[in-house]
Amino acid sequence: MSHRKKIAVLFLVFLVSRLIVLFCVTAPQDVLLYARYAYEARLASHSSQFHSVYDIHPVFNHALREQGLRIPAENDHVEYPPLAIWGLGVLQHAIPESASQELFVARYVLLFRGLLFVFDALVYSGVLCLLKQEKRLPNAMVKGAVVYSVLGALLAPILYNRLDLIMAAIIFFSYFFLTRKRVFLSFFFLVVSIHVKLISLFLLPIWSIYSLFQQKRYQKDSRMFLGRREWLKFSALFVYRLLAGGVGVFLGMLPFYFFYGPAVLDFFAFHAKRGVHIESLYGTILMLFEGQAVLRYGALEWVSEWAPLYASLSVILIAAMTVWVTVLLCWKGVVSHWADSESFFLQYTVLLLLTLLLFSKVLSPQYFIWLIPFLAIWSANQNGFSMVTMVCLYGLTTLIYPVLYFDHIFIVRHGQFHDPSLLGKLALLFRNGMLAAWVLVLLFRAHRGVVLMRNGRS
Repeated sequence: MSHRKKIAVLFLVFLVSRLIVLFCVTAPQDVLLYARYAYEARLASHSSQFHSVYDIHPVFNHALREQGLRIPAENDHVEYPPLAIWGLGVLQHAIPESASQELFVARYVLLFRGLLFVFDALVYSGVLCLLKQEKRLPNAMVKGAVVYSVLGALLAPILYNRLDLIMAAIIFFSYFFLTRKRVFLSFFFLVVSIHVKLISLFLLPIWSIYSLFQQKRYQKDSRMFLGRREWLKFSALFVYRLLAGGVGVFLGMLPFYFFYGPAVLDFFAFHAKRGVHIESLYGTILMLFEGQAVLRYGALEWVSEWAPLYASLSVILIAAMTVWVTVLLCWKGVVSHWADSESFFLQYTVLLLLTLLLFSKVLSPQYFIWLIPFLAIWSANQNGFSMVTMVCLYGLTTLIYPVLYFDHIFIVRHGQFHDPSLLGKLALLFRNGMLAAWVLVLLFRAHRGVVLMRNGRS
C-alpha cells in the first residue's frame, strides 16, 4: 500500500472512531458549566452592575439556591484559571445576541464539541507526523494511529465534553516543538497549558532538562560532567529555565489580575481546599475503612479522619516523583550520551504523566485524555502487555464513569450520600490497582535501565 493510501486509511479509522464519540450517549456536565461561564460573561459585558464572570457567578448561584437547588458555597468561586475562563467565553461571540439562555447553551455545546474535534484532528495529524519518522519500526504509524483512535473512543462519553482535550493538545504541541528544537514555542505552549490546568506545571523540570541537553556541547562526551564547574553552569541554566517558565506563568496572569481583581486567584484556594476524590488512589484506600462520601467542590470526596493526611501526602508524593523522574532523565542522558534521546524523553514524559494521575488527590476520568497522544507514539515500541494495560485502564475508566457512577458510586437516597456499592468499590480498586502496578513497573524499568547502562550493560 502506498504512503498516501495508508494515511487515507488511518484518517478513515480516526473519523469512524470519532463518529462513535460524537453520537454516543454523553456525560455533558462540564460542558454545561462552560456554557454557563460563557453566558455569564455575555451578561456581564452588557451590565453596568457586574464587571465580569467573577462578579456575576455567585449571584447566579444564589438565584439557583432560591429555586431550591443545592449548590455548595464553595462553588461560588470560579474553579479555572482566568485564561481558561477567557478562552471558554470566546465561543459566545459565534452565538446571536438574541438567543435565549436555553438556545445559547445548546449552541455553545455544539460549537464546543466541534472545536474539540478540530483540536483532536490536529493532534492526530501531529502524532502521525512524529510516527512517520520511526523508520526502524515499519508498523509504527499504524500501531500508534490505532491506539490513538481506540483510546479516544473508549473515553467517548467525556472526550468532547471536557476542557482536557484542549489541555492535552496544548501539551502535545509543546512536546512536538520541543522535539523539533523550537524551545521558545515549546515553552510558550507549556505556559499556556499551565494557565488551563495547573498540573502541567510539573512538566516544566523535564522540559527544561531535555531542552538543555539538546545543545550540542552536552551531547559530545559525558565525561565533561565530572567537572564541578560544568555541573554548576548546567544547574544554573536549568534553574534559569525553571524561573523563565515561572515568570511566563506570572506574566500571563498579571493582565487578568489588573482587569478583574483578586477574584481571578480564587481558583488557587478552590483547588487547595479540595479533599480526597473518591476515584483517586487515596479514596480507594480510604473506602476500605471508616468514613463517608460527601459532595464538595464539584466532586464526590471521601471524608474521614485520615483524609487530610492523604491530601497533604499527595502534594509531597507528586513533588518527590517529579524530582525522581527529572533526575532519572538527566542520569539517563549523561550515561547514554543522549543517544536516541527523543525516544526516552517520551518514555519519561509518559511516566511522569502517569505518576501525576496516580498520586493526585483528585483523579477525574478526563485526566486520562492528557495521555492519549503520548501513549499513541510510545505504543509503537511497546509489547502486547502495555497495549492490553492501556485498553483495560481506559475501558475501566469509562466503566467507572459514567456507566457505574450514578448507580454504584455516586449513590444518593433520601437526600443522603451512601457508600459505593461492592461493584463500585471493586471497579475503583481494580482500575487504581492496575494504574499503580503499571506505574511501579515503569519506574522500576526506568531506574534499572539507567543503572545497567551506567554499568556498561544494555
